[in-house]
Amino acid sequence: MKKYSEVKQWPTIDQLQKFHQIILPWSYINELPEKLECPELRLLLLHNIGDNLKVSDEFFSGMRALTVLDLYGMMLTPSPAPSLSFLTNLQTLILAGCELEDISIVLELKSLEILSLERSVIIQLPEEIGQLTNLRMLNLTNCSRLRFIPANLISSLTCLEELYMGNCFIQWDVKRSKDQSNNASLEELGNLSHLTTLDIMIQDSSVWPRDLHVFAKLERYNIFIGDMWKWSLEWAGGASESSRTLKLAESKSTSILSDYGFNLLLKSAEDLCLAQLQRARGVLYELLLSLSCTPQLRDFSSSKSV
Repeated sequence: MKKYSEVKQWPTIDQLQKFHQIILPWSYINELPEKLECPELRLLLLHNIGDNLKVSDEFFSGMRALTVLDLYGMMLTPSPAPSLSFLTNLQTLILAGCELEDISIVLELKSLEILSLERSVIIQLPEEIGQLTNLRMLNLTNCSRLRFIPANLISSLTCLEELYMGNCFIQWDVKRSKDQSNNASLEELGNLSHLTTLDIMIQDSSVWPRDLHVFAKLERYNIFIGDMWKWSLEWAGGASESSRTLKLAESKSTSILSDYGFNLLLKSAEDLCLAQLQRARGVLYELLLSLSCTPQLRDFSSSKSV
């Protein structure tokens, strides 16, 4: 099949029987078959460019050897196909740009190591995701409608190495607050001893976790704190291999500037921005003096702060 050719028709049954991989990156298929009999299939990539496709209940039941499933532009409401639970060998699940509601069925995918819901429409994560204890990467980038993550879900993912939450506006709880909700708190990051990559937007600095040593182990991060960057409709940060970006704006309190974990990030940042922090001029002056001894800092900007 030619690269980038438009796919409008599903391959024949005889062809499917022998496939180890099916990769359809630019498909305009109007309808999927009820079931695919692909006993040898290891990878299925189907990116739908047209209207969101619906997936029948038995669609996945004939591909139980699958280890990688990558879907884009699918209608998976009110829940993904029940046959998804048959994919017990699945290690990577990507549901990007999909319509999602209840995805608690992922609980059955015990071997899952990578879960990506990038750009999908979803309002809350099910608590069942916290039982995927082999998960090494969770990608929620550009899930801009996501508001709720159950308490203790993040802290349960103790093998997590990469967490991407750019352009997500979670209503984080504060453990030290008297008015606690059932939402997750950023303090849960302290339980992720293997975390090396963090990509996150935090609208209110008051929910910043206190004295987290886990930040010392971060190799890559994009951390935006404050409401200044809310306008970003498409998160373009993406913690790349050489990226260590920290941005703080419109903080109502100076306490974050003296926090141990925040200072760990300050000292390792390559790209640093401090904006509209008029209340913290004295603290910032001392901070800037200390930053003069950080050779890895390549880009520093400040706006109405000092």
